[in-house]
Amino acid sequence: SIIVIVILMIMARFGVNVTSFVAGLGIAGAIAGLASQDLLKDIIGGASIIMENQFAVGDTIEVGGFEGEVISISLKSTRIKNYDGSVKILANRNVVDIINYNMAPSRAIVDIGVSYDANLDKVESILKDLVQELSNSLDNLKGPVELLGIQELSDSSVKFRVTALCVSMEHYGVERKIRKAVKERLDQENIKIPYPQIEVHHGE
Repeated sequence: SIIVIVILMIMARFGVNVTSFVAGLGIAGAIAGLASQDLLKDIIGGASIIMENQFAVGDTIEVGGFEGEVISISLKSTRIKNYDGSVKILANRNVVDIINYNMAPSRAIVDIGVSYDANLDKVESILKDLVQELSNSLDNLKGPVELLGIQELSDSSVKFRVTALCVSMEHYGVERKIRKAVKERLDQENIKIPYPQIEVHHGE
């Protein structure tokens, strides 16, 4: 009877009118009694996760501020492994307000600072050539690497922004490769990447 109840409650969750079924089976009282039980709520939640394809094993999700990779899904609970190796076991009734990072591509964003003394037209030309090369050589891209132009005039540098649409959750690796390529190319062109400096004045 529990299986029948679970099926009916899942049907109701998907908008199916089950009133006639309930009346015919005479289990309205049983449903009312069991609906409050946590186990049944977990089972319904687990079935919904699977049937609605909310996420799958291997996806990176965030639930209640905890972010990690889904390592298992059962009808009762979901296990998520964080980047530091910790595993959180969530009752399926508590798996709500999910952010699934695998549902859409990720975007790599890299800001490159150059000196205010640098020839900005030359820097822009160098970066344009570089992003074209990277578009043809980098893995895990969903689109070309793009130079957006000057993003910010900061205290110590003029910052150019480079972006790229990537395979979901691969943007960290793409960003690292872009930074390395930019540093090497600017070094070849003798264009310095400045860093903040602090001037200390001693009283006489």
